[in-house]
Amino acid sequence: VMKLGSIVNSAGANYVMLSPCQTMLRSSKPVIAVCAVRTGCGKSQTARYICDILRKKGKKIAVCRHPMPYGNLLSQRVQRFSSLDDLVKYKCTVEEREEY
Repeated sequence: VMKLGSIVNSAGANYVMLSPCQTMLRSSKPVIAVCAVRTGCGKSQTARYICDILRKKGKKIAVCRHPMPYGNLLSQRVQRFSSLDDLVKYKCTVEEREEY
């Protein structure tokens, strides 16, 4: 990573390396993280499957997603989706609608 950072800096660009403390969300509830090394690994399907299992057990759930780089990230930095109407409210792209 630092080698790539040197290339970025030598090209005149700037970046910031954020620590986990700066990027993680705090929670007072148990958390299940669904992660993968690349796109297309099935994270969305896995998350939906886990949610279905937990709902059937009577659990209340919330899903937090890392923003995908499709639209205007500044305006999308915090969004809450609880119905399909929210996809219209937040002007989601076709790709984002597929993800959500």
